[in-house]
Amino acid sequence: MEKWNKIIIRIEKELRNSGLKNPNIRLNALKKIDSILDNKYKNEPSDLLKIGKLNIKVELIREKGYDLNSAELSIINHIFTVINNEPLPIKGIEYRNANVKTDTKKNDIFNNSKVSFEPFISKQSKILILGTMPGDDSLKTAEYYHKLQNCFWKIIFDVFNPNNFSKNYENRLKLLADNQIGLWDVLSYCNRMGSLDIDIRDVEFNDIDGLLKENPNITKIIFNGEKASKYFVKSQFQSTISKIILPSTSSANTKSYAEKLRIWKTALIDY
Repeated sequence: MEKWNKIIIRIEKELRNSGLKNPNIRLNALKKIDSILDNKYKNEPSDLLKIGKLNIKVELIREKGYDLNSAELSIINHIFTVINNEPLPIKGIEYRNANVKTDTKKNDIFNNSKVSFEPFISKQSKILILGTMPGDDSLKTAEYYHKLQNCFWKIIFDVFNPNNFSKNYENRLKLLADNQIGLWDVLSYCNRMGSLDIDIRDVEFNDIDGLLKENPNITKIIFNGEKASKYFVKSQFQSTISKIILPSTSSANTKSYAEKLRIWKTALIDY
């Protein structure tokens, strides 16, 4: 409780001294977020880092019953910033980008150094979709499959929520969570000019085995394209979970959208 209160008090102080014209908007948002997260994370706020910011956003959307506003999103970012700066023990997150030396490996899309995101996953996830490495558009926005020409999100909505396509990232993640689907990439780091998998060099791997041990309900791995599967095999991961290779949702794959949708739909609903 003391750790959580310390974080909230610090954020309150920083907001009041921030020079914002109306800090009460964010202070009110902080109270709302605090009321939801306090009961779950007051004893060990560093558990938020284990769960990940994206998963916390989806959890809050579920609790509230509607989307987060800009002030609430800002508060979530503020909470994670404070926790990262606090000398709090971080338990159980070693599997995130485990093979990346974070002091030397940094995301720099202009110098071709690419570092993957945290996994989007929960204990309820049954399917894990693995790509290779986020494209440059995704890395710039910190959103999986952000590029308009990539049909990943269109497929997800056409399968699980037809005629209700959303560009809102939190809505997209919520749809995945509601259907027990997780996302990650096989690679934790690579050197790549641009976004094409054929240009990937100097790879390091995410700890997929560790992620699967942390989330034992996953019963199927779906590879978004052949390259993701090839790197998975190259990494010598030991998982015996059912695996299937689907056509890449990237525009670099020339299959028609109708064909991709048919194949992906079969894989996603057959579990």
